Amino acid sequence: MSSSSSDCSSSATSGIYCEGPQTSPTTNQQESLQEEGTNSLDYTLARADLLDNEEQCNILRRRITDYEIRNFMEVYKSPEFLDFSVEHLQRIVEHDDLNVSSEADIYWAIRRWYRYDEESRRSHLPDLIACLRLTQFDVDFLYSHINTLPGCELLVNKAVEWLLRPSIRGNITLRYTKARKVLQTEDETYSIIVQTRGDHRYVDKCLIRYSKALNEWQKWTDIKLERSNFGVVQLEHVIICIGGLERNTKPSNHVNRYNLSTKIWEPMPSMEQRRVYMSVALLDGKIYACGGQDEKYQALDIVEEFDTIAGRWQT
Repeated sequence: MSSSSSDCSSSATSGIYCEGPQTSPTTNQQESLQEEGTNSLDYTLARADLLDNEEQCNILRRRITDYEIRNFMEVYKSPEFLDFSVEHLQRIVEHDDLNVSSEADIYWAIRRWYRYDEESRRSHLPDLIACLRLTQFDVDFLYSHINTLPGCELLVNKAVEWLLRPSIRGNITLRYTKARKVLQTEDETYSIIVQTRGDHRYVDKCLIRYSKALNEWQKWTDIKLERSNFGVVQLEHVIICIGGLERNTKPSNHVNRYNLSTKIWEPMPSMEQRRVYMSVALLDGKIYACGGQDEKYQALDIVEEFDTIAGRWQT
């Protein structure tokens, strides 16, 4: 009995399950057990080393991505950028902290990447364009640039509806509708200020903004228009200047817009009637020019309406 107990005790320390009398393991059995234990230990260490390497790779990958996000304007112009995988590029352009001066910078980057290999990348284009904050573009840019890209028509239609029909925004599905953090200007109110020097024919004009955070007015950009006393409305992130006085003091029917995202001045369709000193208003995606004076400085009782979808004025 004592012999059996001794054998079981011995077998227990060797790790062999016993039921009844057991004999001590042979030398070959001991060597086999030692080899199995060593292999098991090697496997465990190898697995731990692999996991450690994977974690280090993940850390390195995150650091690379952080660098690309902070220095995107340089990265997207590099030759290496053209070889980014679609997953790599999407991971960058969807990031809310992407360091760009305007949303248009990201559009041009995606376009450059796509043009490098259009055939193989065409199917991925809508997914990348969906990462853009499409509501930060004006309607003309959406139609003239993004709508021409394969498979992006539906995205453009949704963005245009979102811009022009605020009352139905809750029914429109877009991945992003707010500006990226670096471009958000929710704490700022934009206004047009006309500053004059000399007589009214020579006017220095600039767009300035008031920063609530800094409690001060700041110059934003020069207004590159050869006229003054124009009416102003703001449609989302676009400032629209309507009519006014030409440098020859004649009332104007010209209309121009300034895109706060792309920082570009562009002409728009002209009004049918030349007018100055009129009232202007924006309502349900349409612009109204009311009253004012004509080229003979006679009072006008005509109202013109600009349809931002059709792109034309009518009385």
